[in-house]
Amino acid sequence: MEISVSRMHLLSGEGNKTKAFVDLCFGGAVIVKGFTVVSKEEGFFLGIPSSKGKDEKWYPNIKFINEEDRNTAQDIVLTKYREEMFR
Repeated sequence: MEISVSRMHLLSGEGNKTKAFVDLCFGGAVIVKGFTVVSKEEGFFLGIPSSKGKDEKWYPNIKFINEEDRNTAQDIVLTKYREEMFR
């Protein structure tokens, strides 16, 4: 499946764990909004769009069917993030 970054909005600020908001295009057919680039001590990772439930817990809005597609999406987003940061 073809995955591409449709939009990336970088955030500034030292204290923010969220470094960017990202919209991804899947297969040239659908755009999913609300991904994030998140910074942790272990490094950066791709945050999945989620919503808060009535029980105040957060639940993912989407789920990748397989780990390979999730890893591909994360690699594409983090590569684009690094390119944007060092432009």
